[in-house]
Amino acid sequence: MQIQSLLFKILIIVIMLVLFVCVSMSNYSHSIRKTVYRMFQKGTLLVLEYQTSDFDTVESNNFELKYTKNDEDIAICVLKMAEEYLIRAEKLLEFRHKKDKVLLVLFEDEKALNKSFGWSGDKSAVGVYWAGSIRLVSPRAWADEDLEDADTEKIEEIFRRNGPLSHELTHFLIDEMTEGNYPRWLTEGLAQYVEEKITGFTLNEPLFVSEDRVYLFSKLNSDFDNKPDQVMAYWQSFEIVRALIKEFGMEKMDELLDELRRGTKFNQAFERTYNIYFCDYEEKFLQEVTLS
Repeated sequence: MQIQSLLFKILIIVIMLVLFVCVSMSNYSHSIRKTVYRMFQKGTLLVLEYQTSDFDTVESNNFELKYTKNDEDIAICVLKMAEEYLIRAEKLLEFRHKKDKVLLVLFEDEKALNKSFGWSGDKSAVGVYWAGSIRLVSPRAWADEDLEDADTEKIEEIFRRNGPLSHELTHFLIDEMTEGNYPRWLTEGLAQYVEEKITGFTLNEPLFVSEDRVYLFSKLNSDFDNKPDQVMAYWQSFEIVRALIKEFGMEKMDELLDELRRGTKFNQAFERTYNIYFCDYEEKFLQEVTLS
């Protein structure tokens, strides 16, 4: 056990080093960055597999789901929903997942999910996509209804209506489509776009949208989670994605994602796809949302 623990710590250190290299090598060739990113994903998946080695496992065509005994009765429901949502998300994004099975992990509560990342107690999330895997909190831990004695059908209904699965699946697909080359706000906007189409869920518009409250999109790339107004950050990401799709169509969005997959930097990829500088489109968009 001590040897396993030591190997685990060494693996964590190696992954952190790879992440540092990946972040600091933005000027290197796309092929090198892509190789390093894949190594990082593999390492992260190995760590998660180790952390959940005592979980039960069930598989389908596209997914491997790991879960605890407490969720044994809903595991198949989650797995079936994942297959259904994957098909619908692929259709919306006009992209088909072709790689290995996606690892889903169903944690019994937020504390267990946070622990898998080493997060402090102030973090709150019921679903997270990260480096090739999707981590979910059991609906028993976050649903408003009392599910202590609820049957499987009731739990599935709540999870289908309010769960984060379609959102996180979209993050996975965008990551695969672009091979990790995308701005954070773009994947958040697309995840909300697909989520609305599949489940009907959408964020309410912020009460006040003013020039001094909106964020420049360049500021939403690396520091998205630390913005004080998270509702604004998510809402404007969704709104600009929805505006682009409404004005130019999903075909153009797929062209943009394809440019990113080739390793093109975002601003250049946007200009090639839409024949307009992103800074100009951003300025026009922010003016419209603050004046509406």
